[in-house]
Amino acid sequence: MNIIYQSDYKIKSPFFSVCIETHNRGKTIFRALESLLNQGITDFECIVVDDCSTDETIAEIKKFIASNIFLKAPFALNVFQNQTHLGGVKNWNTPLNHANGKYIAVLEGDDFFQLNHLQKTYNVLSETPNVGIYATGSQRASRPIKGFIESKKYFQYTYQIINVSPPSETIFIRLNKNGIPYQYNVIDNIYAPELQLYLAISGDGWDAYHAATADIYREPSSSFTNLTWKYFEDKFNIIEKYSKNNYVDLAQIKSSFKRQYILAVRRYLVSDFQKKGKPESIKNGIQQVLKNKAFPNISFYSNLFKFILFLKQIKVFQLYFKIKTRLSKSI
Repeated sequence: MNIIYQSDYKIKSPFFSVCIETHNRGKTIFRALESLLNQGITDFECIVVDDCSTDETIAEIKKFIASNIFLKAPFALNVFQNQTHLGGVKNWNTPLNHANGKYIAVLEGDDFFQLNHLQKTYNVLSETPNVGIYATGSQRASRPIKGFIESKKYFQYTYQIINVSPPSETIFIRLNKNGIPYQYNVIDNIYAPELQLYLAISGDGWDAYHAATADIYREPSSSFTNLTWKYFEDKFNIIEKYSKNNYVDLAQIKSSFKRQYILAVRRYLVSDFQKKGKPESIKNGIQQVLKNKAFPNISFYSNLFKFILFLKQIKVFQLYFKIKTRLSKSI
């Protein structure tokens, strides 16, 4: 790993470690770093790990470091670059490996913190030390459940995959109660390792807190029209892996599976007309999960999916919207 910049400004035991993993974020990384100057507190460090960007990302980081706004109000900043491109979620843990903070505040390179986000989080976490997961909203989504959430309830909530907070909207405790750092499971997960991270933290007895505010700006994305099995593979694996956990009952298994099945169908419908879909991958993945499993009342969703595959062949555009509307009302 190459060292791009190491700050002379050191904090021995920062409250937050702001961890940024980035790849080809030259248009937005300056904005992300600049937002750290407006957090109301300075008790944090920032670790940036670039995954071999081929655009101007590193140049923009150096531009920020040389800027007057940073020179006048420096914070502890360390910037590294991988020697080889890791890709996907495999780079998510690299900034965590350099972190020293009590809490990890993830910031993706195309997002930014709103004014005083870290100060607001500090106020909550300093008063409720057993909160291990703090989540806020963004201009794209808010948390449907707000306030303090007991660990067992949060585990069940996460297992059902209901509006799970993305990395940039989440701050989590760095060490478990045995002093071992939490890490993203990037071996068994290819798209959403945050799900198992939140399950691990809440399963260890840490409570959660959902803020009613929207303190993150997230760059708009069009990825939802680009369907691949990775959007659902992690989720179905989690449904299966934790189905025998003491916190999970049959009703929650059914609820979680039903929700992901409907989402898979809806995503398929969108991507089919975007000409980007891989429906066979989803169909095969779902059938694999269904194999040797007793999920009551799931036959409706299986038949519905087969019917939608039939519609794909005849491409009835009006029926597409009719079924999509019906599915929207089902959730």
